[in-house]
Amino acid sequence: MADFELLGTAEDETRILRDRVSGYSVALVGHPSLAAVPDGTPRYDAVLSLGDVKAEHGFRIDDVPSTMSPQALAVAFATAYANTRAQAPPQVLAIAEKYLPTGASGGATTQYRLRDHHPSSVEQVWVATKPSATGVWALYHTTRVNLDDVNPIKWFHLRSTSMGQHCWNEPETARPPIWPASEMAKPSAKLDLTEAEWEEAAAKARDLPVLSDAAHVEVVPFFTSVARTDDPPAFELIPKILEIRWGQLSNMLEPAAAQVFLRNLARCRTALDLRAWAWQCVWAIGNRGTVGN
Repeated sequence: MADFELLGTAEDETRILRDRVSGYSVALVGHPSLAAVPDGTPRYDAVLSLGDVKAEHGFRIDDVPSTMSPQALAVAFATAYANTRAQAPPQVLAIAEKYLPTGASGGATTQYRLRDHHPSSVEQVWVATKPSATGVWALYHTTRVNLDDVNPIKWFHLRSTSMGQHCWNEPETARPPIWPASEMAKPSAKLDLTEAEWEEAAAKARDLPVLSDAAHVEVVPFFTSVARTDDPPAFELIPKILEIRWGQLSNMLEPAAAQVFLRNLARCRTALDLRAWAWQCVWAIGNRGTVGN
């Protein structure tokens, strides 16, 4: 049975959740705090709510007798877990080796719409495995939001903050920093823009011409796809990424509209910046014509 403790204080934006039994730990952002563990299924060893975003994390660690490989077991557990929760059969993917908890031997993840919940509720489950003295440790980490409260771009931002933050039998100081220096976004689970970028968001809303129906159908999913990566906030962008996004948007829209969206793309340095840019552009679309001079 896991024995979780949450390090730090309620005032801390980032805190460490640690299991005293297995040695697992993870850094979580957004002023996390321990919440009541519900009865019933699925079983949790710890539940955390975030003070900055309407989101909830759930954790469970099992010690399972098994002769299966840790990777095969991770896929099987993630699939079985999601099948009991998802509205539709989930697509389970292996966790990239660079994002596996240090010391883990296997991992799988999937995201799905929740069955028997609010229609806009989505959940991601992350299963990591590691040999134990009697079998295999299996870690379940779920993150759940309602997309009426946390839009898709902010959801992908929140998911990304855990990448590279899971550790097993490693000191907490081994983690890379979560928040990079940024002129685009504040260090926040909310994906909040800096004051200068909120001013630019308002300017884009004023300057943006009317979009055709076809362009409107394409452009919002485009900005959502920009945010939907596993890159953690501090991931440094290479110029080619920006070139690709520049070309995609330029080919999608009339020049006058594309120029408004693109005028600060070249300033993006990290994945945090790029998601902030995507959110800024979507905000401008939603507020076009409502922002005064």
